Amino acid sequence: MRKRILILDAELPSALPFVQYYHQKGYKIYIGSPQIFPISSFYLFRFPSFIYTSTGYLPHYGKFRLVDSCQLSLFIKRLGEFIKKREIEYVISISETSLIPISLYIEHLDITRIYPPFKVIDLLHDKYLLFKKIKKTLPRSFYLPRVYEPPSLMFPCIVKPRKGLGSHFTYRCNNEREAREAIRKLKSLGREPIIQEYIPSKKKIVFNLLVDKKGKIVRLLSFQPIRRELLNKIIKDLEKFFKSIGFFGLASPQFLIYNNHLYLIEINPRPSINFYGIDFFVNFPEAFHRVLIENKEVEERIKILEHPPSLLESSQIYLSLSKKRGFFVVLKQIEEITKGRVISYLIHSSKI
Repeated sequence: MRKRILILDAELPSALPFVQYYHQKGYKIYIGSPQIFPISSFYLFRFPSFIYTSTGYLPHYGKFRLVDSCQLSLFIKRLGEFIKKREIEYVISISETSLIPISLYIEHLDITRIYPPFKVIDLLHDKYLLFKKIKKTLPRSFYLPRVYEPPSLMFPCIVKPRKGLGSHFTYRCNNEREAREAIRKLKSLGREPIIQEYIPSKKKIVFNLLVDKKGKIVRLLSFQPIRRELLNKIIKDLEKFFKSIGFFGLASPQFLIYNNHLYLIEINPRPSINFYGIDFFVNFPEAFHRVLIENKEVEERIKILEHPPSLLESSQIYLSLSKKRGFFVVLKQIEEITKGRVISYLIHSSKI
């Protein structure tokens, strides 16, 4: 019998290369998503689906509470039943939306464990814990924004959720009244705030990483140009941190650039989303499989892009890679981008 795998968060373009890789390996693939027609369902081949309303963690569009306990319990129950009925051995999560619930309730699921324990993942997902822990490793290649505790605030400052969807509810506060109102808004949504030093820059460097079980970064894709000398120092500091907490798997550190210095703002325990999940031959799925499922070593592979590819450029690349048979995937990607921008505009245009 063919090995069976369930790829969750199939509505995210980052799932596409994993679907393609495991299809080529001959796995029996199932895709999971809260959407009836996620982007992965427009791949060249149709796969059986596991459809769920929400995982109960970081609920989708328009619902910004962190946890819905009833939905979370229902998701784990239905997921367990689906896994048992289809005899699925591996589950791959592309985002925290499914990764956190599965990590929390892994003992209820009859699957092979391929991720670190919840406490390790949570150290990345929780910005307060992240800064507290990484500060102890004394990184030399980047800085950490100061974290403030009321009433000792300095203005301007940034107020945002400690966990998840920070971009949707990130407030720049210029005085104590604005800070109190931002904190009130977040707490009314059941979100714990973190208050940070304001870094006056919008210029970012984002990496996609795969970290092996020894804490070594074996795959890296940079979405901005960066000097290799500096990159090597960043890798060394990040590896020191990953080893200190026992983390392995996919991750996405994000940095702001200000006055020629890098400031780490977060490390997501998932890949950063880019069009179609194109990794420019870094081949994250193949390395992911060898490292986390086969427990084998892989060679280091690093790719530095000169600039983030546009939707048009990425669409051309994807159509070329799919031999022009990915037309419906491109249409779905355009629809998702348009919908996301409309929602983001509506959120940011609202007042605190």
